[in-house]
Amino acid sequence: MKRIFYILIILLIIPTLVNAKTLDTSFDNEKCVLTVSGSQTGHDATVSLFDNQNKLIGFKTGEINNGNYVVEFVLAYDSERLINITVANEDGQNEISKNDVNIPACEKTVEFDNNKNHKYTVTSEDGNIISFNEEDGHEYELQMFNFMGLSDVALQELEISKEEYEATFAKLIEITKNHGTLLSFYQIEVVDENGHHITEGPFKIKIKITEEMKKYNTFKVIFIDVDNNFKMEDPITFTVNGDYLEGTLNHLSTYALVGSITPEKTNAATGNEDNPKTGDRIVSYISLLGLSIIGLVGAGIYTKKKILK
Repeated sequence: MKRIFYILIILLIIPTLVNAKTLDTSFDNEKCVLTVSGSQTGHDATVSLFDNQNKLIGFKTGEINNGNYVVEFVLAYDSERLINITVANEDGQNEISKNDVNIPACEKTVEFDNNKNHKYTVTSEDGNIISFNEEDGHEYELQMFNFMGLSDVALQELEISKEEYEATFAKLIEITKNHGTLLSFYQIEVVDENGHHITEGPFKIKIKITEEMKKYNTFKVIFIDVDNNFKMEDPITFTVNGDYLEGTLNHLSTYALVGSITPEKTNAATGNEDNPKTGDRIVSYISLLGLSIIGLVGAGIYTKKKILK
């Protein structure tokens, strides 16, 4: 009888050992690399990163060898933050999670060329440019839609009420005013030939300088989640290089671009020290809101309505 009992215990323990799953993390402060490793069943392990509001930061899939997986992410944040991590196999099963993983502040010069990935540089229809690393053999499109200055016709096509639109931008202006004047509010997306979105970076962004931007000499880009009570991340400083503003983003989503005047600083966008007067800035902003959007991008524009709804 005891032998049967022991056999039953062994039969119960063995599947547990076989299906054991673990999740360990480490962070390389010199390379700004988060390594997620452990044991998992199946052929592939998908590792997903979320912020503390459970919004997806990015994900990667790594091959499982002898029951183990290792996946790396480049996370170069300006300030310390906590993230949540989940790992599941290719069937979405055997999921394991680890919450409140501390990611320290880390500065990294983006290096795109390496032996594993292919460097892509993609230009949008508006002349904006993005560079990033992904697997070779794909085609990508940069969609960088600016919600500023939508006409009544555009709002109707997007099924956004004028009242809702104005209320949203009033809130955006209010929460960004300490950083500068709101110049643009972008939805930035990179999509491959199969319609898959690439969200996890880093991404080097070059924003084409407009006449309005030339009135300012300091620029910041701020992640704002309109659907999550206008949650903001720390501003990222963009610098002027020729006809572009340049900077690096860790993930793609919705971002506000703000401009300000740094006293006694040459306007880097124009090369002179002429600063716009307050009245001129207000008039320019009102004019910007009144602009009509020309050449809306076909049916693709209809996906944008979710941002302001």
